Amino acid sequence: WQGIPGNTYTLSVQDSGKTYTAISLMPQPVPLDSISFQENQGFSGKNTISVVPYFQDPPGVVNYYQFAEFINDTPLKKIYIMDDRLSDGKYFNLALYDDSIHIYTGDLVTLYMYSIDANVYNYLNQMLQISNNALSLTPANPDTNLGNGALGIFSVHTVVSKQRIFN
Repeated sequence: WQGIPGNTYTLSVQDSGKTYTAISLMPQPVPLDSISFQENQGFSGKNTISVVPYFQDPPGVVNYYQFAEFINDTPLKKIYIMDDRLSDGKYFNLALYDDSIHIYTGDLVTLYMYSIDANVYNYLNQMLQISNNALSLTPANPDTNLGNGALGIFSVHTVVSKQRIFN
């Protein structure tokens, strides 16, 4: 099934006499021009390689992005999100840094860039805050667009991708 950017979609599920409903807006796709690699010195003192996406953020439109990396068809667990609150209309080229990721010569890297709505961004942002500060925050569930006490998130989004071999 393929949605239409700009449309709002509703999910409705009935289970055990309860109805769970969620709404998500499919944003317009944002082209991913290219990807490159950046060498960084990790916290451990070892050099690591980060993927750098290059794309033009559309001016005057609030945008939220999620990135997913694959190395040789293996998905990485790290979730990257960003918004354009401080960079509306600018050209992005920000490294997706994680010193636990190892990219070696000859590896095929695939980067997926999702344009997501505000509810999905807020959910993922809260999930990242909870998981990164697990010992310092009061336990709580992230805000969701699912009703009736359900956990999780309903997302319709656009996706673009690029591949590149690291050499």
